[in-house]
Amino acid sequence: MICFELDSNVMLNRDFPTFGLMKLTTKNGFLSILVLCSTALISCESKEEAPVAKYKALEIDKTKVEFQLTGNLDDASSFDIKLEFPQLNNIDSTLLKTIIQQETHKLIHKSTISDSLLENKEQVVAELEIAYKAFRADFPEINSEWYLNRTVEVAYQSEKYVTLMILEQSYMGGGHSNELMTFKTFIVKTGQKISLSQLLSNNEYLVAEGLAENAFRKQKGFKPSDDLKANGWYFPNGRFTLNNNYHLTDSTIIIRYNTYDIGSYEAGATTLEIDLDKIKKGAA
Repeated sequence: MICFELDSNVMLNRDFPTFGLMKLTTKNGFLSILVLCSTALISCESKEEAPVAKYKALEIDKTKVEFQLTGNLDDASSFDIKLEFPQLNNIDSTLLKTIIQQETHKLIHKSTISDSLLENKEQVVAELEIAYKAFRADFPEINSEWYLNRTVEVAYQSEKYVTLMILEQSYMGGGHSNELMTFKTFIVKTGQKISLSQLLSNNEYLVAEGLAENAFRKQKGFKPSDDLKANGWYFPNGRFTLNNNYHLTDSTIIIRYNTYDIGSYEAGATTLEIDLDKIKKGAA
């Protein structure tokens, strides 16, 4: 069964929007739905605002696609796929729509085996089906529930910046499930992706790194003199380092280290929040 769900409520929120859903079922194939999803972002209306116009947050709906590939009727095996991404309404700049479309395209066409982008949606589906059927053939006695959830979400928006969160959660027959959360921040006026080192001045970056290390050591229970590598944490050159996987709030920068970035699977992901005022004061 394939379910295609469209959000019926438009929410205005500067941070993390919530959504209400209305259900719509279809008998069309999964590939047809993916084609609809890749073009589901509606075009924006061109509006001229007066110089004194107040900043207006994006109006966001959400598109959701579900696909299920079941095993034999007499076993409990299944493979569920969910793709979710924002649909933007009444945008003043087509540039924002283009950014969302590009990231959605990458989400839909990303290989499940590697980091490469496949040529078309047919290859994505074929790759998933081959892997699932091969596992079922090799291990017919295992009734495993496979799943692949991919989400694109507007994590933050302001007059200057928009941050997208790309989340992938999956289990495909391995020893454990996986979760990868990636943030990408763009300059609204230019559409350019901006790294943390570009967002901050040199002095601000050094201050932010120091504040983040203090927060990391406090979170993990380490003293300033404790060796991080000796305690199972792996940073480049053996010292604490910021990464570019970050997103903004109105008053902070949130740094995300995914599982395996700096530690083992058991260590999990690490999230650090740094106050922007402290960065500015420390760099002054």
